Amino acid sequence: MLNIKLQFWVGFFGGLHGGVIATLIDAAVGSAVRSSLSEEENASTVELKVNYTRPGIGKYLVAKSTLSHRGKTLAVGEVKIEDSSGKLVALGSATYMIFSAEKA
Repeated sequence: MLNIKLQFWVGFFGGLHGGVIATLIDAAVGSAVRSSLSEEENASTVELKVNYTRPGIGKYLVAKSTLSHRGKTLAVGEVKIEDSSGKLVALGSATYMIFSAEKA
């Protein structure tokens, strides 16, 4: 499991913008995927899904990411985003294509 802590600003409506939460999901799964790559491999996001459960408010958000699948050409990860009080803010998943670093 990979934990990423992000300090953020409060948006216009008192919570973090959903696009920033989606970016955190992509970054958390991307970090988990990158930890499984060899030096000859690279990866790129091909799909991202987000379910928002409550506004992203508080002092910080924590992303808890796990790699669900790591195949030869695809990797899939899941993320839970929690606020500073441990309340669920969002659930997400992302799929990454794995390819040779020399093709990048």
